[in-house]
Amino acid sequence: MPLNPSRSVWGAILNACQAQGDVEMAEIASRKLLNLDPEEDGGYMLSNIYAASGWWSYSKKIRETMESRGVNKSAGYGSVVVYGVIHNFISLDRMDVLQVNFELSEK
Repeated sequence: MPLNPSRSVWGAILNACQAQGDVEMAEIASRKLLNLDPEEDGGYMLSNIYAASGWWSYSKKIRETMESRGVNKSAGYGSVVVYGVIHNFISLDRMDVLQVNFELSEK
């Protein structure tokens, strides 16, 4: 890239890696993100990617690094507007998704 990617770019790449199960690229994105800001909890998403791949010892190592640096992982939040109503949800929270789907089916 002609410009240096920002935290947002590396975070988006890391999120895509999680969705696609691309551990190799996730390691690169996580490293780049943590180089930009070691206290940014999003860079530690690699722990979840390792865990989802069954690489428990690697996941544990990331969590230990977080703990030693005093970094706490916060939940990811999102929102969607359906028929003018804002629905907020926590990442991987399926209850609100069910509610939104129900409301869409009622219209």
